[in-house]
Amino acid sequence: MVWHTKLHSNAPNYHYQCGVPDCSQSTAPSTSSPSQLGMPWYVDFRLNWDQVSSAIRLRVEKEERPLQDQRKAFVVVLVDQMMQHDRNPSRAMCHSVVRNVVRSHSNTFGDIGKHGDTAGDGCHSLLQQVKTRVEYKNRNNTLAQRRREGRPRTGMAGEARLARGPVDQYGCMRWGPACILLLLMSYFKERKENLMLEVDPCATAVDLNTAELPSTPCLIIQGDMMKPSGWLISIEGHVVMGPHPLFLHRVAAFFSSYYVFNLEYPAAGSSTLDFIQRCFLGINPERGSKGSQYWLYIASKPTTALPPTSRTTCLEDIRSWMSRNFLKLNCSKTEALLIGSKSTLTKSKNTPAQNIIIDGFPIPFSAQVKSLVVILDGSLSFAPHIKNITRTAFFHLRNIFRLHSSLSQPSTGILVHSFVTSRIDYCNALLTGLPTKLLNRLQIIQNSAARIITRTNSSDRLNPILIQLHWLPVRYLIDYKNILLTYTVKFPKT
Repeated sequence: MVWHTKLHSNAPNYHYQCGVPDCSQSTAPSTSSPSQLGMPWYVDFRLNWDQVSSAIRLRVEKEERPLQDQRKAFVVVLVDQMMQHDRNPSRAMCHSVVRNVVRSHSNTFGDIGKHGDTAGDGCHSLLQQVKTRVEYKNRNNTLAQRRREGRPRTGMAGEARLARGPVDQYGCMRWGPACILLLLMSYFKERKENLMLEVDPCATAVDLNTAELPSTPCLIIQGDMMKPSGWLISIEGHVVMGPHPLFLHRVAAFFSSYYVFNLEYPAAGSSTLDFIQRCFLGINPERGSKGSQYWLYIASKPTTALPPTSRTTCLEDIRSWMSRNFLKLNCSKTEALLIGSKSTLTKSKNTPAQNIIIDGFPIPFSAQVKSLVVILDGSLSFAPHIKNITRTAFFHLRNIFRLHSSLSQPSTGILVHSFVTSRIDYCNALLTGLPTKLLNRLQIIQNSAARIITRTNSSDRLNPILIQLHWLPVRYLIDYKNILLTYTVKFPKT
């Protein structure tokens, strides 16, 4: 004896099968059955309602509109069953499946207005959701996304041009670095003119007006930004590289210029550059940033309790203002430094200063802080800064000395200027008036670098060597820079 059991479902048109082949109560199965010979799968596609949630089936039975979450869950189930036949069904396939679903349950899934009128064929909104879900499932499968390669076509003048590329629900799939850069700047609400400048396609470095170029590194685009003919790079108002056809190479050179020349990110584009640095390149320093750093100076008497109340109040106001403007004060990278004479610092040690509390995060006083590679100590003696320069410079000099026998004199000079003398020249105007004992350490570095370039012995006189290289001694080099800065400020270029 065979017992027949009918499976109950709340959904109309639910197909069931008792399991007996010759039973008259058996109907077509609810799962997607194989299509007839020669007929595409999406023409005879049948949804397995047994995998749909009971809430959706109840809505279908009552001919009611499902909730938003229920509709999303229904789309997920529908797409999963469709992808069993085709990993990436086309829009036409999705339209055929969705049209059959809407025709069977128009009151539940159809596009019906307030007055009961149907918009179009009634399946546009559901089709959009299904196609979006298909593309989301294929987001990591680029081979499935591309249906055909763009074939080159010829224009009126016989020039080859690319055909319209494949598109998806979100637009063109030819996402280039330029699109990503524009999207990042739009997300951080930064104007593209802060980092990029569009010029005529035929413009050269000579044609560009230096007055319009910013002092910070800038990407110069020849032609349309989405279809550029070439790229150039300007630094300090002068074109230094280009034109070059590949945008990715230009971006790499543009971004590396901030590290090669030790430049700070411009405030108007620091968020985009910092995102590229940390997320794309994986450069995540524990402390410090190449973005904008702000300093807060508050003077107080030695007898004043530390930290001063005015400082704590000011920092709290800054934090509140940044929060209101969707910014965040990075307390983990905020440092405090107590600056004064040696006697004042000695007195402050007898009465230890309390930590500054910002939003529940303690900020202790540091013995030294770093600002733009310059190390500042409490007495502004710059002894830690000079010590750091000495250690780094001799490290590079030893490595260059090991290779100098295989290098020509110009090549050795390039290495020395890149790794050694540039560190002596950087911000050396701050070293004005320091004791000779500290400046002599930098002079020893310069002497060693000069002997490596000229390949002279330590017993040879040094003054002729410096004259040959057109180098000023460190003390006079500092004075020359201060005089030059003063002259530049007093007599600016017209």
